[in-house]
Amino acid sequence: MKEVKHKKTVYLPADFEVGITSGQMIRELRERMGWSQKELAKRLKMAVTNLSRLENDQTNLGKLRAIAIAKVFKIHPATLMFPDYSLKDAA
Repeated sequence: MKEVKHKKTVYLPADFEVGITSGQMIRELRERMGWSQKELAKRLKMAVTNLSRLENDQTNLGKLRAIAIAKVFKIHPATLMFPDYSLKDAA
């Protein structure tokens, strides 16, 4: 890793290799918005139990659900479907 110096402090770049599941990504986004599961489920017109199962990776996300959830968070569906994708994987 290449060091970055700023004044007298030396910083190392962050490691962007983070293993995260689709469910963990949904939970993280929901929590960042300050929403409860009940609030997000209401916005998605989905049962809270189904949302909980998604967040706990007990059910598959699927393309249509990914699109619906992405719209609520105003993100691209690929962010949810491939949360641990790295540019290194493309090489």
